[in-house]
Amino acid sequence: MSILFIVFLIFPLDSTFMWVSKHTLIGLILFTIIGALLFENRLKFINWILESRLIQYYGKISYGFYVWHFFSIKLLHYIHPFDNFLIDFILTFLFSTLLAHVSFYYFESYFIKLKDKKYTKSIKAP
Repeated sequence: MSILFIVFLIFPLDSTFMWVSKHTLIGLILFTIIGALLFENRLKFINWILESRLIQYYGKISYGFYVWHFFSIKLLHYIHPFDNFLIDFILTFLFSTLLAHVSFYYFESYFIKLKDKKYTKSIKAP
């Protein structure tokens, strides 16, 4: 929570609301398409998508992507507010992916291994 407060202090909020709402709209459109495909019983297609290596990778780094995405939107918009929304979207997505990748492999994976070591030793079979 304090990280968001610091981000709001550093970056102005005036145009950020419009920026975030555009990203939210794209997310809603994608979820609508996936929901329509599920409704039409195209489960094999959905399973093929969900089992792909790219989606599995993003599932692995999804928490970091969630945590760092707003920061990357604000930072890229602060550095250079692009006029083209598609370029903005692609650069923000790639930068968020980079931050999430670094976060997962250098921080999160360490704590996941630590958690696995600590709790698997304390659980005893009956």
